[in-house]
Parts: sequence; C-alpha cells; structure tokens
Amino acid sequence: MKFSTMMAVALASVGAVADTLYVNNVTGNDGNAGTADLPLKTIQVAISAAHPGDVISVAPGIYGDEQGSTPASTAGQTCRVWIDRSITLKSEVKGGAVITGRLADDPQGAVTAIRIADSVATTKESPVVVEGFVIRDCGTDTANAGGVIGWSGTGVPSFADEK
Repeated sequence: MKFSTMMAVALASVGAVADTLYVNNVTGNDGNAGTADLPLKTIQVAISAAHPGDVISVAPGIYGDEQGSTPASTAGQTCRVWIDRSITLKSEVKGGAVITGRLADDPQGAVTAIRIADSVATTKESPVVVEGFVIRDCGTDTANAGGVIGWSGTGVPSFADEK
C-alpha cells in the first residue's frame, strides 16, 4: 500500500498539470497563496510564483501605477508586467482587466504595458499567451520593440511555425 501511494505521487509529478494562480487588485494580498479564495494582489507577484505552463487568472480591475503596483524593471526595461517564463495570462472577463502604462507621478509619461524577456523561448508547445486584456495609456519604446507589448531581446524575435 505504501509503495503504491509513493508511486502515484511520483507519477503525478512527472506529468505535472498546470496550476492556476488568481490575482485580484481589490481583495488580493501579495502574501496570499494565489488561490481563488486567497488571490494575490499584483500580476507581477503571480508571474514570479508561476511555473512554465501555469495560468494566471486576473480579476476585473485596473492594474498599474494608480493601484499601487510598481513597474517591473529588468535590465533597464521599465514596464507594468515582465513575463520571464512561458505562461498564460488571462483576464477572467474579456476586457474586464486593464493594464495601464500611465505613471501616477508623471501624467504625461507612460511605460510599456507588457514586456517578454528575451530568455523566454516560446514554441507551439510552450507559448506565452496573453488573453482578454485591455491595454491603454502606454508609452512608445523606440529603443526596443513595442510600446504595448515589447520584447527585450536584441535583433528580431523569431516565432515558431504554427503549421
């Protein structure tokens, strides 16, 4: 009996199923577990807790500086959301979650909404998916690709053939 239980646990960990982490900037707390009952407050903390293949489900609301979240900054790239692994980031309600690039301390300034790290190798089997968000008030980023969704690598990003 003990051997069967240990074997089942070992087999379950080999075929790991994607987890879902929940974010709610009103009821969440970044010290929570990220469950539906105990959501996280910020998208960035959820991404940091996620494993490749996980889903991050974001409740309706405005996610950005005015909500008290700090822009992520990696290698000089300032943005709202820094994606450094293959995950699915989705709004619970299509159009209900808004990522804004507007800076509260500089109403004329803005940052990139979402930036994907050059270290993320996306393929058909391991994609980065962003679904159902409204993205607004973003800055333009002429030094790197994109003002709304940017890629921080050098040169031109390559995309896997979907055929």
